[in-house]
Amino acid sequence: MSEDLPEIPSEEAAADYVETEGAVQFAATEEVAETAEIHADEKEETPVIDIHEPHGGVHTWKDFWIHLGTITVGLLIAIGLEQGVEKLHHLEQGRQLEADLQQEALVNRDRIAMDEAALDSDMAWLLRLRRNVSALRDGAPKQSFVYPERPETYPSNPNRSFVRLPYVTVWTTAQESNLIPLLPQERARNYASVHLEADLATNVLLGLQEAKWPELDKFELRFEDDVLSGKPNVGKMTPAQLDEYVGVIGDVFLACRTTKRRVKVYHAWNESILAPRYKPFESPDEYLRAHPDPPIDLSK
Repeated sequence: MSEDLPEIPSEEAAADYVETEGAVQFAATEEVAETAEIHADEKEETPVIDIHEPHGGVHTWKDFWIHLGTITVGLLIAIGLEQGVEKLHHLEQGRQLEADLQQEALVNRDRIAMDEAALDSDMAWLLRLRRNVSALRDGAPKQSFVYPERPETYPSNPNRSFVRLPYVTVWTTAQESNLIPLLPQERARNYASVHLEADLATNVLLGLQEAKWPELDKFELRFEDDVLSGKPNVGKMTPAQLDEYVGVIGDVFLACRTTKRRVKVYHAWNESILAPRYKPFESPDEYLRAHPDPPIDLSK
């Protein structure tokens, strides 16, 4: 009977067997756990999309037109609000432009006043000089000739500033930026007329300063002594040259008078846009007849 019984392993062999079997079981358990974890990760990475039928969908033509109308009204409201904001912005730009143009007109009011005063002074001086030269030409003794004291505004005076041209920066910038249409139509026309007169006044002022006055300076320079005094030596002039001198003085005077007339018309237009209620005059000639220059005082 001892031969049929299985051999009982020793204690050390039994311990080794138990340890080996446990390791195998542990490895198998760990492999199963890893496999389960992998499947769990795959489920997390690939979620199932659940698609539901939209609530309140368009089921009939009536619903379709209601839906379309709602969208259309919303778009129209958005467009209207945008246009309203843009309109308010344009109105604000127009008001600011109007204020800037009014300030420009105030600056030009001062410049016009200074130019008119300078022209009056220059014309009075020219008439005194012409009177004295004419007397000399007509036979008065040369010792009696008096060269009138030049006014501070005399163009050749080194202390005289350049002619005060109209200031038109605001208007020019508005034209270049296409902002003029922001003004009311009638006001835009008024400002256009004013700045047309400003351009005409600028042209005659520059012409007087750069062309006519130098003619007188060049003639007088021909008869100055070696030391330039700014006064010609009329004793060197022949009767023909004295007659030429009278003519040059008269040409400059007429240019000053023409310039003064143009500046006065510009003055009237500039004042018209500064008035609380714009009231244009009918024509420059009518204005000039209604506002004649005072007589020139030649007693000095």
